[in-house]
Amino acid sequence: MTVSAPLPAARLPQHRLPTDADLAERGQRCAALEWLSRPVWLFDIDGRCVYWANAAALAVWQATTLAELCGRDMGHDMSESVAQRLAQYQSDFVLRGDASFTEQWTIYPGGVPVSLNVRFGGHRLPDGRMGMLCEADAMGAALPESLRSVEALLHTAVMITLYDGNGQALYRNPAARAAVLSPGERLQERVGNAAVFAALSRSLEQHGVGTLTLAVRTPQGDRWHELSARRCSDAVTGQDAVLVSEADISAIKHTEERANFQSLHDVLTGLPNRAHFTQRFARAVEEAKAQSLEAALMLIDLDHFKDVNDTLGHAAGDELLVAMSQRLRHTRHGTEVLARWGGDEFLVLLTSPRIREDLDALHERISVAMAAPLSIAGAQLRVTSSIGVALYPQDGESIEILLRNADLAMYAAKERGRNALAYFDRHMAETVRSRTELEKELHLALEREEFEVYFQPRVDVATNTIRAVEALVRWNHPRLGVVSPAHFIPACEATGLIGALGLWVLAQAAREQVAWAAQGWDLVVSVNLSPRQFASSSLLHDITSV
Repeated sequence: MTVSAPLPAARLPQHRLPTDADLAERGQRCAALEWLSRPVWLFDIDGRCVYWANAAALAVWQATTLAELCGRDMGHDMSESVAQRLAQYQSDFVLRGDASFTEQWTIYPGGVPVSLNVRFGGHRLPDGRMGMLCEADAMGAALPESLRSVEALLHTAVMITLYDGNGQALYRNPAARAAVLSPGERLQERVGNAAVFAALSRSLEQHGVGTLTLAVRTPQGDRWHELSARRCSDAVTGQDAVLVSEADISAIKHTEERANFQSLHDVLTGLPNRAHFTQRFARAVEEAKAQSLEAALMLIDLDHFKDVNDTLGHAAGDELLVAMSQRLRHTRHGTEVLARWGGDEFLVLLTSPRIREDLDALHERISVAMAAPLSIAGAQLRVTSSIGVALYPQDGESIEILLRNADLAMYAAKERGRNALAYFDRHMAETVRSRTELEKELHLALEREEFEVYFQPRVDVATNTIRAVEALVRWNHPRLGVVSPAHFIPACEATGLIGALGLWVLAQAAREQVAWAAQGWDLVVSVNLSPRQFASSSLLHDITSV
């Protein structure tokens, strides 16, 4: 497979070029591979560029520096067939994490073709995308001179062992001897897992090579090694043998584990995040079905959390979230799945044969845990929560529907005064639908001028004359008739329509006052303003412009 066009190679655009800091970080992540004598590079399949390469790989690619190699645009002249093949490899790596391949590649550094035997497999990049780790051998290269071979084996950090056909070690270089618990350790014992060793044996039998990533016990403790095995012949006896090289990739493995943990957990609280919770939800539902259990989704929202952020600062808000997450952890009795959903919202997934009973007990534990005062940024706080619950499957079978219904129940709990738990019922959804329909009709009512202003007189009882009037708005709904402001004003407040409606009422009142004055009626006209209008910085301008 041809994977690079002749130089001068196209360069990546400026915004995609790695910085010195990027290269340094990559070097640290891949430091364990730098000592490999073979050319090793990490290829960014999506980006069509080399992500990192050891010194041997720089030489093969005829690159002066890592920055120069990583700046080459390998996809500039890449054929469609090669691009499709790389995409297939990437798919194989995602589906089977242990997938690896060995092929003959031809690359063209400096315009000169170089044929290589390349062994490659999937490797996660730090951002989670699947890349490709490549290890190359030159085609037909002569064996190094004996002295150089001895020097390399003596000083390399790669662990080299030659085993006979029964797995007995025939030779170990110093690095390999330092990494075994016993000099007599056999290949089967090195691999440890019988099934894994059987797979390696089959690979050696069928393909002549095998590669493993495995945890091994060493005098330095448990480590992660990349083990590459190849069938060969013992130079002394001529009998079948297996040459094994091992590289310590513990640093990379731990980085991958941290990256995987971070991808599934909230950075601030360490709780499972949305992605993790969604995965756990699917498994929990299947288990509940299999065991005839009930399930419920509990949405917890901290009351007045915004006030903490506004008065004490976001750092104090974060400190409060961490403290509440710790308290919520302690309320679990084993089977509950707790996650931070975002902002000041937490989710709990519960399965039980007595779901209502266990939910009420959990709510009691949560209320007690949160009620204890705590000091945040020098202030003593007492935190309460509003909780909404949706039951599976009666309130929904998907996480999206259950979450939506739990959210409706949570807002119902807030409307009841907060510090409460509410179970979802169908009336909540109907209320939301009615409110949504009302809001849509209010927009149309303004456009169609369905509102009308009534004027309620204020009479001087001493003279029995009208001194003033109060402007009152009514909605002449085409289907419902005259609608009271008690029904539509709150909706106008919630949607922001109150500003436009208030100005319209003010204009109508001013127009009538002028008309009455022309007829000799000097009346004071009162117009009600909403709190949102008073809070508007343009209120004075709006009034004077009428």
